[in-house]
Parts: sequence; C-alpha cells; structure tokens
Amino acid sequence: MSETKYIKIFSTEIDTHVSTINVAVKVLQDAPKNLEPARIIMKSLHSIKGISATMGFSCVVEVTHLLEELIESYSRKEIPLTDRPVTLIYDVIEAIEEFKNALPEELDENVERVIKKIRDGIRSGSVEVRYESKDIDNKISNSVKEMHRSIDNNIKINVSIIDKLIDDISELKYTESALKTLNEKLKSYKLKHLIRKIEGQLRKLYDSLVSLKMQPFSTITNALEVAISKYCFSTGKKINFIVNTNSILIDSSVLKELIAPLIHLIRNAIDHGIEPVEAREEARKAPKGNVTLTVKKIHDFAEITIEDDGRGIIAEDVIKKALDSRFITFTPDEIDDSFLLYVLTRHGFTTKGEVSTVSGRGIGLDIVKSSLENIGGSITLENSEGRGLKIILKVPVTTAVIRSLLVKTGEETVAIPVSNIDRIMLAERAEFKKTETGTYLKSAPELEPPEVISLCTLLENAQDGGGAAQGTPPVPPVSGKSAGEELCLLIIKIRNKPTAIVVDELVAEEDLFIKPLTQPIKKISSVLGYSILGDGLPVFVLDVNSL
Repeated sequence: MSETKYIKIFSTEIDTHVSTINVAVKVLQDAPKNLEPARIIMKSLHSIKGISATMGFSCVVEVTHLLEELIESYSRKEIPLTDRPVTLIYDVIEAIEEFKNALPEELDENVERVIKKIRDGIRSGSVEVRYESKDIDNKISNSVKEMHRSIDNNIKINVSIIDKLIDDISELKYTESALKTLNEKLKSYKLKHLIRKIEGQLRKLYDSLVSLKMQPFSTITNALEVAISKYCFSTGKKINFIVNTNSILIDSSVLKELIAPLIHLIRNAIDHGIEPVEAREEARKAPKGNVTLTVKKIHDFAEITIEDDGRGIIAEDVIKKALDSRFITFTPDEIDDSFLLYVLTRHGFTTKGEVSTVSGRGIGLDIVKSSLENIGGSITLENSEGRGLKIILKVPVTTAVIRSLLVKTGEETVAIPVSNIDRIMLAERAEFKKTETGTYLKSAPELEPPEVISLCTLLENAQDGGGAAQGTPPVPPVSGKSAGEELCLLIIKIRNKPTAIVVDELVAEEDLFIKPLTQPIKKISSVLGYSILGDGLPVFVLDVNSL
C-alpha cells in the first residue's frame, strides 16, 4: 500500500481530471462527432493512469487503459462516441471516484466489475479493439515530491476549526450582550467604552474568519451541470441549462447544504416541468426546454432562483390528489402559491402517478424545505400554469451572524433581519384605509399602498400552517396606545407586496449569532433560527418572506 501522506495528492489529482472529463462528456453528448472532447478525455484518462501507476493502484491503471483503447478505436475509425461509449465513460469515472473515496481501503472489486463490463462491451460491440500490453508510463508531469512542495506553499485550514472559532466568538458575543445589559444599570462610561472596543474587535475577528470560508457560488455549478447532464442522458430529455451566479461569494457550509436541494429541484424541473418535444411544439414553445439558475445577493442573504419554461403546476390537480390522499382536509377560499407550496411540502406527498429513478417517491420538496430550514433558509414558489415554475430559495450568505432589529409584540420579543426592512415609520389610525380586501396605509409613497397587519396576526397565521388568514382581520389595538396615538410600522415586502407591520415597540438593533432550531421546536414555521440575548433569554429570528 502506498504511503498515506500521498493519498490526499492522489485524490486532488483525480478530482481535477474527473471534473475535466465530466465537462468534456457533456459537450460530447451534444456533438458526438466532435473529436476535441474525445481528445480531452483521453488526455485526462492518461493522467489518471499515470498517477495511479505511481501510487501502485493497478486496477485503476487497467480500467483507464482499457477505456483509452476503446475511445481511441472509435476516434481512429471516425465513429461518433454515442450512447455505449458515453455510458462506459460514466461507469469508469464513478468507479474511480468510489475507489478514491474508499481510500486508504481499496475497492478493487468495484473497479474490477467495471473492467469486466468494458471488456464485455468491447467484445460485444461493433468495434473490434485489439488490446495490447503496453509499458505503463510511471512518470507524470510533476513528481510526487514537487506536488508535495507545492502543497506546503498553500496551507489549508479545516473548515471545522474555523466553525469552532466562530462558535467561540458567538459565546463572547453573548458575554458582550450581558455586559451591555449590566451597564444599563451601572451607567459606567468606562465600561461602555470597553464594550464598544470589544464589539469592534469581535466584529473584525468574525469577518476575518468568515472570509476564510467564503467561496464563489460557481464552485458548485460545474457539479450541478454534470449531474443534470447525466440525468438528461439517462432520460433522453434535452434542455438548455442556463447559470448566472453574478460572482456571489457564500459560506462553504451553506454551499455544501445547497447541493442536494438544488440538484433535486433542477431534476424536478426537468422531470415534472419540461414537456415532451411534441407537447412543447403544440404549445408553441421551443423544442428544447430552458432551466435557469440565477443567484443574487440581497444584503445578508443569497436569493437563488430555479426557473423553467415548462408546464408549471396544475393547482387543481394537486389539490384534488392531496384531498383524495388525505394529505390535507381543507382548502382556503383562494388557493395561492403559498398554500400550493404548503401542500407540495407535506411529507410523503407526490404528484407522480408512477415512480421513476429520481421522483415519485414522495421524499422530495419536504426534504428540500427541511434542508433549507436547517441553515436558516426558506423556500417560496411562483407558479404559472402552462408557462413554467419559479422556485426561490433564500439562504443566509453566512450561517452565523445576521444584523437584526429586535421588536416587541405583546410580551414577546422577536428579531427581524434588517435586510428585510425597507423603512420604519410612525402613523396614526386615521391614515389607515379599510376596504373589503384589507386595511391599507394611505400616506405611503408606494404605487401600491402597503397592507397594514399586526405582527401578532402574522405570527398567528404562521402557526396555523402558513396559509393566508380567512377574511380580513382588523388591526388590533397596540399595548398602551390610544386611538389617536401614532403606531410604529415596519415597511416590509412579503411575497413582493409592500406590507406595513404594526409592532408594539422597537427594542434594539444587534448582530445576532443565529443557531438552527432543534426538535421539538424545529417545526415552527417562518423562523430562521434563534439567538441568545444579553439577559440570557432566547429570541426567535423571523423569516418574514414566509409569514
């Protein structure tokens, strides 16, 4: 067995070449006669073979050599690399990755299985490949020692160490908040000055640590494209996958948690949304469907949109199936996108009549929603029957700190991310206009007057399952306020509609270290997470977009 210290170098090299091969295969699928991607694949396979020989992994050497021979035979006879060789390329890459991931234990039997498959494929195929024993070139472009020296010049820090340091800072932040609370009683100028100094130093330290974890969102787009390419290849569907990440940087911890939900949502768009070519032509759409992934930063959050131009969701069919299957027992007067999402994220619910390899098992959107909530994120959708579906994910750019406004409603103190608040204003009840559809603020500068609703009512609606309240509840009286006094309003956009939220009191604006909810309170909707205040009491951080 080769020395353990070189296994990481081997794994890094394999990852690089596998990524190159996956991109080339994607190009090859669209243009089987193009010899350039075949050349790139051959070059990467040769590099994998070389480093595998250096490490003594003979099974990997043999499988890459066999695949090289197969591709070379196709190229020599100018035969397009179509379904059979492409399938074999995918099989080889998956086997090599499994071998790599199992190190320092070797999965020889898995690679041997693929070797046998390739040999059988060569023997049964129309192309005869003459396998000749060749001397393995043990020399790779850079020696192991040279690679080892290059690693010394790029010290890597384990992300778990950075996370632990950030947790330590959060504990210090709670101590700082406790000192602030204490100083409200002591009124010490020196202590106040010291607290401000500590606050600034903690912020700088936190920013430095977080910057070490930040990675471009584009880091995962290649993996997404490969996963979608494989799925399209296996189903025979063809799409244009359009990506626009806007050079957004995001916490690596958040990025890891996003991979599985994104792959699932994009596959759903292809499987459920994009129609067959005949149906698209009948609907006067381009034969090839479009799935677009867009990422943009909004203050402390990243907004990720997956949009397709398929059939959309037939709301009537979804509600009927949910009622028939007893996933829901009622429907509101108006079935909006919010209620549709509520139904689709019920555990076990599926719209598929039959199970495929990636859908129809009822383990989809509920798990996506749960995964997002674990990192303080949320999901909304905008449905357009016959024209497509847009799913919007909102996740914090970092998992730790969110600048928040603490407000009171009744006896409850909650936190609202500052990034969600357009402005704060005072207004008397005389400035409210009540209509059949709700209560609106007459004096607002918006073209569409904001609907006025109390935070208390919004929280009650969220506890009832996230659906809209039945009827038009009046704005309740605010504690300690007479009819003529001004009310405090937070102007916020909820589902792209301006809303004036009535709160009892503004408490403070703070940087809060957010912790994810755990059982049994994990099921509370419209909550990003919680934080601990200086007095030791917890406070919920609200996700106003899902209220």
